[in-house]
Amino acid sequence: MLRSTIKIEPLQHRNQNCIALRFEYNPEIIDKVKSIEGVRWSATKKCWYMPVAEGFQKIIENTIGGFGLLEFKGGTNLPINSDIANSYRNQVASETIKGLIEVNCDERQKTFYLNLPFQFKDEFKKLEGAWWHPGAKLWSALDTKDNRAQLKEIFNASGSTLIFKTKATSGRKTANNPKLTNPMQPEKAFLRHMQLEKKSPHTIKQYNWYVVWFLTINRANDILPSPGELVMKFLHEEIYGRGYGPASQNQALSAIKYYYKFVHHIDLDAENIPRPKRKRILPKVIAEEEFVAMYRQCHYQKHQIILKLLYGCGLRRAELCDLRVNDVDFKRGLIYVKGKGSKYRALNPGKRLLTDIEKYIKSFLPKEYLIEGQNGGNYSATSVGKVVRRVAEKAGLKQTVTPHMLRHTFATHHMEQGTELRLIQEALGHASSKTTEIYTHVSRKNIKNMRNLLDDMDI
Repeated sequence: MLRSTIKIEPLQHRNQNCIALRFEYNPEIIDKVKSIEGVRWSATKKCWYMPVAEGFQKIIENTIGGFGLLEFKGGTNLPINSDIANSYRNQVASETIKGLIEVNCDERQKTFYLNLPFQFKDEFKKLEGAWWHPGAKLWSALDTKDNRAQLKEIFNASGSTLIFKTKATSGRKTANNPKLTNPMQPEKAFLRHMQLEKKSPHTIKQYNWYVVWFLTINRANDILPSPGELVMKFLHEEIYGRGYGPASQNQALSAIKYYYKFVHHIDLDAENIPRPKRKRILPKVIAEEEFVAMYRQCHYQKHQIILKLLYGCGLRRAELCDLRVNDVDFKRGLIYVKGKGSKYRALNPGKRLLTDIEKYIKSFLPKEYLIEGQNGGNYSATSVGKVVRRVAEKAGLKQTVTPHMLRHTFATHHMEQGTELRLIQEALGHASSKTTEIYTHVSRKNIKNMRNLLDDMDI
């Protein structure tokens, strides 16, 4: 078996002395390289790299030496470069002068605390659960894997070194209380329930984030005796108090209510917890002639199909990306779309679009998904957004056009043509007709029929 050659060479990256690891694509080597502390991938340099560290050669040999031939610049097993070695010693000396950043982790509270240099304040605020304690002059955040990774990234850029110290748990004994013995048990039960209920990954992520935040804030409280008061306090101090909008407040309340219902079998509806009123923002749409102008600026067949499906069928961006070749029924003239909550609905694409899709399939030969990326698999949602935005810019549209704006335009134009509200509701996949009724406020048909009072005045 031919062994891979792994080249180890000096690299200047982001004004730092680093070590580059270059080798042909190999999943096994990549997994091992990722296990080395401080290793990251550089998209610009097209290689894996790590900061210069004492004994780096031994670390590399022990980790990936068995997977390939290590080729150090300057000769096998030789120091990478004397200048870089000296630079590293100077770097270590400067860090010693700066001092180490000590991060104290409290296992019971699932929180870490640290004295944060002022220049890192804005970046630290982006961490989940970030909080300033003015009395203790300390910053804290939730002790999660993501938060630790972001914290390391913040300080690595400055050349500082982090040391995480774990504080032993103390306080009342929990041996006879199974709920307190395993504080993660409620979260796990909640996560498991959502997964078994097949909720969307986005919903699971958002609900779990709010619930973990709520439980962390109330780590010293028993959340069962007076849940309504605790929830209202959390919403007022943590959500409203931090400047989150009505949508976030509603989602946080929905997540916590769902948690109490399926984990503790408590219905919070009886607690009369108020929901903030959401502003009814009218959806933005474009005119028919503007869509025509966009389409005429689109000359790539795949992108043309994307535009036609978004505007002609009113698809959501995720629905478009998940659309499979087998979802198009040419015999019956229907497209089956998997919407929110894994609910399927049938759409009538019309003969013209069906013909275009058939020509597209014969030309591109997609294997599984109707719109596939260059390397197979479904087209990314980001790419769909770029396609729409670029053709709109080429067409000279002043407003920024998004895929969802084409969905709004689909519904509004049908409303103006007199299509029944119920049919539009089914085509959009709305569970309630109230959601669809917003397009009656955007339709120009009824507004244009209302005569302006000034037209009848001789002024």
